[in-house]
Amino acid sequence: LSALFIASKLQDNLRSKEEIFSEYFGNKTVWITGASSGIGEALALSLHRAGAKVVISARRVEELERVKKTCQEMGGSKFEPIIVPLDLSRPEEMDEATQRAYKLLGNSKIDVLINNGGISTRSFADEMKWSLDRDVMMINYLGPVALTKAV
Repeated sequence: LSALFIASKLQDNLRSKEEIFSEYFGNKTVWITGASSGIGEALALSLHRAGAKVVISARRVEELERVKKTCQEMGGSKFEPIIVPLDLSRPEEMDEATQRAYKLLGNSKIDVLINNGGISTRSFADEMKWSLDRDVMMINYLGPVALTKAV
């Protein structure tokens, strides 16, 4: 009996990370902000490959179209990626964007929200202008909070 237990544990350890990822995210709906490039794009591609229904958002619609096309060419998910343009600097628009996403999803639930969108600065805090501080807080904090509440 203990040999069977050890064999099953060894088999679990031999499963690839992709298999485990697919087992968890396959057939789940995942909304990713900041999906037009970088980490967000990589997440969209990986999750689509794992079988998830991905909703991709960012300001740059042309780049989202490119990510969607890459997902489709790569295969993996039976679901077509859904594009919901989104500007995190406008928290007042998150309810509308969420309603648009639900409509495109056929009112199915969103299982996972990945608030990946944001901006960074390359200066010291004491050298930053107030307007940049405001933008950073709006895009990196208030926008994602508003979206999370809307979802």
